[in-house]
Amino acid sequence: MPCKALSDFMDECGTRADLWRALTPAYREVSLSKCDSAETLTADIKMVLSLWRNAFQQQSQPVLITFKVLNEKCNVSPLKYPVFGEEGVKDAPAHRISTLTSMLRCVMTKMVHEEVCTVRDVYYQNVELYGRQRVVSDWLKVFQSVFQVSNRDVFCIVAAQKGLCFLPQDLSCGNLTLKASHSNLIPYLVENTAMTSDWSRIGRVIVLEKDSVFNRIIKSPEISNQTLIVTGKGYPDLLTRRFLSCLARACSDHVTFEIYTDSDPYGIDIALKYMESESEDVANVRRLVYRGVFITDLINGTGNFSESLQLLPMSPRDFRYATILLSKLNTKALLESQATPLKRELQRQLFFLRKAEMNVVPEASFAYYFQRKKYLGRAGN
Repeated sequence: MPCKALSDFMDECGTRADLWRALTPAYREVSLSKCDSAETLTADIKMVLSLWRNAFQQQSQPVLITFKVLNEKCNVSPLKYPVFGEEGVKDAPAHRISTLTSMLRCVMTKMVHEEVCTVRDVYYQNVELYGRQRVVSDWLKVFQSVFQVSNRDVFCIVAAQKGLCFLPQDLSCGNLTLKASHSNLIPYLVENTAMTSDWSRIGRVIVLEKDSVFNRIIKSPEISNQTLIVTGKGYPDLLTRRFLSCLARACSDHVTFEIYTDSDPYGIDIALKYMESESEDVANVRRLVYRGVFITDLINGTGNFSESLQLLPMSPRDFRYATILLSKLNTKALLESQATPLKRELQRQLFFLRKAEMNVVPEASFAYYFQRKKYLGRAGN
């Protein structure tokens, strides 16, 4: 077929847009889609990378990368490289496709060698490329949705351990045993990990927002002797939520699950993150109930700490966030026992226009506060 000169294209095309389309080369489409099994995943990734390499290096052909995802929350736009015309001015796909290629190669290498590493490790392998640690986590979410694997752990890249737990009795988690009377890092778990312990010696599971409060409470034997205490150090990570999910399924019905956070909208949001997970890797903890710290407890002086704790005014940003959370709670599929305390606390914070942090309470008052909550039972508000 004879080659056409630019003048030939100009004669054939009546408009500038037609000329642009005629000069744009055809893209080779490569789709990332469901894999047959976790065992064939490495072969699928290797084939995708090979198709890209052949298109770029051998055929000098541009590539269109599409993502076939089932999860609507994980919406990824297609990638074109290189981009021609005005599209290239609006979008810069070179960085995104470099990040995607790097992540696929990393996952393939880790799976082939069965070498487990953390998201943080991957990030520090190429800080300049990834920019933020969250970029690595986001691509892992995309891979899970695209390849349709049940658990992100198959990629051999796991979240770094963050949460802590204190146990009144030894707890067996699969092949690992967490020792009693010690502060333990939340271990690496899968969703169906079996847990066993002497549940008769555990009466409560308390989840705390702050690790500073956690470190003080575990030194109070009147609380820690029969209480399993957990902290996610702020917003919970995947491992901490998975640990609570496995624990809620394993322990006896007499064990109560309680969460205590700051008396502000962000504390409510943290409690909500534990109760209803947005991740497919973690089941919701339906047994977990919000028990404080309530703004009315602080105003009324419940727990003998009214003189030692100063209430702070809610900012306009806090007010807006609280109203957004109230609207969000009406759409969440929570149990009534979970949703009611959260809504009531948000409404009270909005009424008083006050908030407070839990970690400024004296240690002795905290011990009294948690003991009082125990005797009040689930009805205590």
